[in-house]
Amino acid sequence: MGKRLFALILTVLLLGGCSEGGSGMNYAERQAAAAGLDSGLADSSNGLGVKLFSQLWKQGSGNLTISPYSAAAALALAYNGSAGETAEELGKLLGYAPDERQQLNTGHQSLMKLLNDGGPGVELKIANSVWGMKGLTLRRDYLKTGEDFYDAQIKTTDLSAEKSVKEINGWVADHTGDKIQEMLTEPPGPQAVAVLVNALYFQGAWTDVFEEQATKQADFYPPDGPAVQVMMMKRSGMFEYAAHDGWQAVKLPYGEGELEMVVVLPGEQSSLAELVGQLEQGTLLLDKGFSSSRGTLLLPRFTASYGTELSKVLQTMGVMLAFDPSHGDCRIWTARSILNRSSTKPISM
Repeated sequence: MGKRLFALILTVLLLGGCSEGGSGMNYAERQAAAAGLDSGLADSSNGLGVKLFSQLWKQGSGNLTISPYSAAAALALAYNGSAGETAEELGKLLGYAPDERQQLNTGHQSLMKLLNDGGPGVELKIANSVWGMKGLTLRRDYLKTGEDFYDAQIKTTDLSAEKSVKEINGWVADHTGDKIQEMLTEPPGPQAVAVLVNALYFQGAWTDVFEEQATKQADFYPPDGPAVQVMMMKRSGMFEYAAHDGWQAVKLPYGEGELEMVVVLPGEQSSLAELVGQLEQGTLLLDKGFSSSRGTLLLPRFTASYGTELSKVLQTMGVMLAFDPSHGDCRIWTARSILNRSSTKPISM
């Protein structure tokens, strides 16, 4: 049993724009992949995303951009390499007991097939990797799980050396169309023996485009302070729209409608803080009440970029041992590599 520290890095990119993307699966193949989905996986991943969002919001981080899938996939890779109380903590957060990891893995395998094929007009690429400390040999069963279910590339590097920054940043850039070129600014350090990286790249064309000539300066109202002038996109037509006490929402599909953006606006007597509270309590029901309505939509033209270190947030959510170099229970290394490491005391398996 090896007691080691995991370092988790989650990288996310969401771009709205134009793409000539294509579909690699036909209808029957997509149906088969959908049939293999675990219905609980989406709920647990979204629940994790809500918890992360709420915790980060409470820290006063300003604009937030997170990917529930990215967090769930990276933590699932950590979960597969953990045991004992460390596994129990990760499993509780992910919503799967230690003996349900096979179900979790097959669910992620099916989900990746669908997410990596968003249909014509959409380019969505997901990549996972595990960067182990050079000199320690990863267990074969862990390698196989990562490769078979998460399509994870398994690499080794000196995580205490500057070259690890260049190698990991280069991998991220390669898998995000060079849009994210600096995830790390310094080496993870000598205590970090595994870095788990998820890269998500999305570029899609709106099903119904916003005409460029209709984009003009207009007032935008931030949560605090007076209105500011921003470039505002505008489109009139039919929308999938929902209105409830305290909020209204509209769905904006990409490509042929396989993927969509849901935009939520607080009501005049509500606020973003109240919306976040509803989201955390599970009372913001964005999957119900939509109907086709005619209207005019004004949407700020925006670029979203966000980065933060998640270890402290995850610890507030109950994942403590995975970040504890003395007590974390990690089983991704072979017994031989642990016992042969001169700086590591022999530990019974």
